[in-house]
Amino acid sequence: MRPVPAMVVAVLFLLGACKSADQKLANYLKEARYAEARALLEEEKVGATLSPKADARALTLRERFTADIETSTASLVDSLIAKRSTRDAQKTALERKEFCPWSAPLVALVERCDGLVARIVQAEQKWTPVFADDVVAVYQARRFLSELAPDRPWILDSEALRRCEERAFQSIVAEWSGIVSKRQGRLQQADHDALHRELLSIGIQSTELEELDSVLNLVQALPTVQANGEVHLNDDAVKALVKARSLLGNDGMYETKSRLLPCISAAWSAFARWHREDFPRILDSLQVTYAELAVGEAWNSVASYGQTSRASLARAHVHVAARLAPQGIASVLALIHLGRAKEHGLPAADEQLVAVERLALATRAVSPAPVYRLRIDLEPKVDPQVHDLVERAFQIGLQSDVKALGRLDLFEQGRELPHVTVTIRDAELIADFSNLQTIASSYFSHFENVPNLAKSLLKSQLDSAKWDVNSKESAYNSAVSSYNLFPSQFSLNSVNWAYTAYSMAVNNHNSLVDLYNSTPATITQPVYLPYSFRQGNVRFGWSASVSVEVSGCEPINYSNESVASDFVRVGSKYSDRTESYRKEDFLDIDVSADAGLGHLAKVVAQVKESMNKPLGRLAKEPVADLGPEERATLGWIYHPWGIQPEIAESLGVPMWAKSAAQGLALQRLTTPPPQVPLKANPTRIEGPLTTEDASTVLAHLVCQTSSGNGAEIIATGTGTLIGEKGLVLTCAHVLVGPTLRLEFPAGKWGGTYDAVILFVNSEHDVALVHAKGLENDEWAVLRASEPSLQGESIVAIGNPGMDIGGTNLGGISSGIVSNPRLEKDKTIYLSADISIASGSSGGPLFSLKDGTLIGVVQLVATVPGFPQDGGRVASTGYLCLAAPANLLGEWLGLRNEP
Repeated sequence: MRPVPAMVVAVLFLLGACKSADQKLANYLKEARYAEARALLEEEKVGATLSPKADARALTLRERFTADIETSTASLVDSLIAKRSTRDAQKTALERKEFCPWSAPLVALVERCDGLVARIVQAEQKWTPVFADDVVAVYQARRFLSELAPDRPWILDSEALRRCEERAFQSIVAEWSGIVSKRQGRLQQADHDALHRELLSIGIQSTELEELDSVLNLVQALPTVQANGEVHLNDDAVKALVKARSLLGNDGMYETKSRLLPCISAAWSAFARWHREDFPRILDSLQVTYAELAVGEAWNSVASYGQTSRASLARAHVHVAARLAPQGIASVLALIHLGRAKEHGLPAADEQLVAVERLALATRAVSPAPVYRLRIDLEPKVDPQVHDLVERAFQIGLQSDVKALGRLDLFEQGRELPHVTVTIRDAELIADFSNLQTIASSYFSHFENVPNLAKSLLKSQLDSAKWDVNSKESAYNSAVSSYNLFPSQFSLNSVNWAYTAYSMAVNNHNSLVDLYNSTPATITQPVYLPYSFRQGNVRFGWSASVSVEVSGCEPINYSNESVASDFVRVGSKYSDRTESYRKEDFLDIDVSADAGLGHLAKVVAQVKESMNKPLGRLAKEPVADLGPEERATLGWIYHPWGIQPEIAESLGVPMWAKSAAQGLALQRLTTPPPQVPLKANPTRIEGPLTTEDASTVLAHLVCQTSSGNGAEIIATGTGTLIGEKGLVLTCAHVLVGPTLRLEFPAGKWGGTYDAVILFVNSEHDVALVHAKGLENDEWAVLRASEPSLQGESIVAIGNPGMDIGGTNLGGISSGIVSNPRLEKDKTIYLSADISIASGSSGGPLFSLKDGTLIGVVQLVATVPGFPQDGGRVASTGYLCLAAPANLLGEWLGLRNEP
């Protein structure tokens, strides 16, 4: 290899040294390690003393160092001054100047900082004595802030000057708070602009000014007392009072950390003065509005404001009640206002309160409570077997509570549109065995004798052992022959080994013989036979899909169900081979007809709960001009399901109205049933009767009802003569139109009669009607004082339109009373196990014991039930619910004369 020339080595060394110095300086400057960078310059002879021998590379290093320290120092000093750290900026400039004394910009930067610090000292000497006094004149505060304004913020690198600034700021804010207080929070536009300009000039943030403006605007929106002494709230004032109420909360304290708190407090003080002095005039005015009253009630709970206005609030409630008292059903609102006035301490004997209360009570007495028309439609998808049951369950469940002031009644078709339409898209009685699976298993049957397989195995082993003995014996004989021909030690050993093997084979054979002889030829073993059973989850209950439309709003869809489930194992054997299958698990849930009705009632209740809030908006008063909260309260009071405190807030009812309403004993003004004496039937019926007897002596007392709108028949049902002059008993739900006709297909008064409705009890679905021009001398005897008996034989006569050959047997069926008193859905039924023809609603259940009428048919349904204990829930599979005759005295005023 050829050697490297010395010149080349020198050049490479110099290049490496140059690169190393540049890299080091770059690293030092990047990390602001100026002391080490300065040392590097000294090594390169370009430090404080510039060597004449310094090369261009070294001079470049010095220039880079100088430029970097000048730039970074200027930036840092400016940043510190902006942060009110002027003295720190001076210290930094001095330190950096020591590293680079040849830099003219650094020298100038030090001089600048020295000048700033000198001015701070001068300002301290000038202003500290001025602000040492307890009271600082506002003009001095403004002069101080004006003088410091050009030098802010650097000159405030002084605790003393910062204290002076704070004192000056407080002095100016105090002056403005005095102006706000003096002018009762109502600044002229010029003053408002001046306030903004000055506060912004002394460093107040715009967000703080917005907070002050918010309170000033609330005060500005409040009305002032007119020359005639009257004062009223407009919409802007109402909004301002509502906003102020939310800002203050219940304790009346406004929490803020704003430096403008004195001004804000002055504005709130002006607000409080208005509320204390002017607002009661509004409430005391005869023309006080509900909106003004509502604002007063909202402020009543504010500790430092509301308590002073209770007397005025009470009087305001009386004034508002006076306007509502003659306004139809809105008169109930007047009673609530008067109740609230009493809660505020107004004596019950107050003359104005007493007069208004009398007027409100009188108006309410002559104002019919609102009746909301209800229409229930069932789509064709609903199974006809449960159609009547589902329809009746929704009719009962959705109609008014007996204590409700408003009533939700079945829609009378052909008249006005309904307020509430409930469309039952689908309803299903769930009796689901579909999840039951067939399980294949086996069970112990008996013992039997079978060939012993162990003995067969021993036989084969014995045969093999015998063959082994023969083989070993032959080997032994052969060894003996060999020894006899060629005697030697080896042949003798062979004889011994062969004999030993032969002996062992014989012993093994003999052992097997003994074991074989002691083993029985047959054994006894259990026999398991195959079988199957069913197990799985069973479900029982109801499901329904419903669409509800209230007052023309968009329909709301609901899907609800009430279902009980249970695990069932049916047909398993106690001797099952698998231990876990050895016990049957019977049905533990109730699958009776009563339980099915309970599930259906729960589904209806779920739908009802969903409708609760929408129905609270039904009440309307066409006369009174009501505000939103008044309308909400009226709807709550006249809710068809009664006054429910738990939904008041969701409907928008104010808390004070909820409190006052609960203190009133509001009841529905209902018409009591007429007292109808029933004469004894001139024709005495002797029992017991057969079905044919009943057809002969009772069928002619039964008629078909047809109601409609005159042009068409909308609904048909059945009725029964129970008194003279055409007095007929039927169901309320078959009377769905303005016209009504009764047709008697049999008997001496057979024919069609126009009829009128005498009395309807919709809660219990019974009614009395009168057939015009019918002069009958026979009628059914009502069992009015005694209930029916469980198991009592009965006959139903319904749907007279099915008359066959004049005997009407087509509409007659027999059965028994299964439950004389079944309480469901806020009413009481008589439950019967009987099959009844369609169209029999309103028809009679007669006792075959004595021919008396014991019930009015209201609905019928098929009861699928479950296969359980070898039977069904109902023996016939049919369920009839009827109104018990012994309760018709209470519901319709019927009573038998002695």
